[in-house]
Amino acid sequence: MKKNLLLLFLCFIVLSGKAQEFSSSLDEVAPVDTQNIIKINMMAFAARNVSLQYERAIGNKTTLAANVNFMTRGKLPFLSQFESIIDDDFTYQYAKTFKVSGFLFTPEVRFYLGQSAFRGFYIAPFVRYSTYKGDINLEIEVEQGRTDSFPISGRLNAFSGGFSLGAQWRLSEHFYLDWMIMGPHFGFSNGKFSGSKDLSEYEIEEYKGELSNFDIPMLKVEYVVNDKGATARFKGPWAGIRTGFSLGYRF
Repeated sequence: MKKNLLLLFLCFIVLSGKAQEFSSSLDEVAPVDTQNIIKINMMAFAARNVSLQYERAIGNKTTLAANVNFMTRGKLPFLSQFESIIDDDFTYQYAKTFKVSGFLFTPEVRFYLGQSAFRGFYIAPFVRYSTYKGDINLEIEVEQGRTDSFPISGRLNAFSGGFSLGAQWRLSEHFYLDWMIMGPHFGFSNGKFSGSKDLSEYEIEEYKGELSNFDIPMLKVEYVVNDKGATARFKGPWAGIRTGFSLGYRF
């Protein structure tokens, strides 16, 4: 693992140097003095995301940027990669049927370490607001061979902060490539899922048992089930990592 990280770092240093030379040669023949770049993250499409960023120079080596992400409704992306983290087959089987959509907003300040803004290695502290909507069907066995389902839906909100490391290169007179190597962030989250349905005493106890079997990493879950339906509230820490390759247009 350490060797892989060292190799990645060395590759980054080499590529940064070469890209800096390439960008400098472009500046000599085609200077651009506009202060705005709009970008699209090409890696985000793999997770059903449309990720757009607007970046504006506010100083010689400093920019402000705002990123918006839209996740279309569907299954949890890359769920198989998190099976070992969930570490609970009951929860994992339900997670495979969970449908989710989302919206994320991420403002940041970028400090470029090269000769000017928009080019070279950068460090970018940021904050992020995330909101996700989801729905799932709980199921219980009411008779041998017959099940009863109970749809619940709701929203999770999260606030986090962190910093990104990356590099940006000029490809032509107006086009840029932004490699965000990694951007770890940490914060907190809370949410509520609920559903309405007339339940018998037997169904109330069975659905209580079903909800109590959920083991969601890092989140504390409190639930109430009565004859009118069920409500689950949860809160806890939040964490994630930003990354991506974005193609930008300077104007």
